[in-house]
Amino acid sequence: MSEINTSEFMAAFDRWVAKTEQSAEQAFRALVLDIFRSIQIRTPVDTGRARGNWQVEFNGAQEATIYNNSPYISKLEFGGYGDGPKTTGGYSRQAPRGFVRVTLSEFERKLNQAARDNQL
Repeated sequence: MSEINTSEFMAAFDRWVAKTEQSAEQAFRALVLDIFRSIQIRTPVDTGRARGNWQVEFNGAQEATIYNNSPYISKLEFGGYGDGPKTTGGYSRQAPRGFVRVTLSEFERKLNQAARDNQL
């Protein structure tokens, strides 16, 4: 039986962990940016302020925040407008089912399918 050099083994293991964590962080960032872009593209446009006001912040390796400071962003997402030439049933005609909820629902389905495909 050969002797195992634990220091070399641990160094190799540390390199593997660092690479795996980096890959996981990169995958997470790519996913968040994909969600961000999808929400941004689906945001209804009148003046362009709401679409242009989306922000994303990465607060550590596995935490991110996507937000919009437009005072009317909630109305665009959840309705609340009167009927008019650009609205129906309180919602923008461009996104009558919302845009954040639609995007998150779509990504949830994609993640669930990926988990099933990979037997996770």
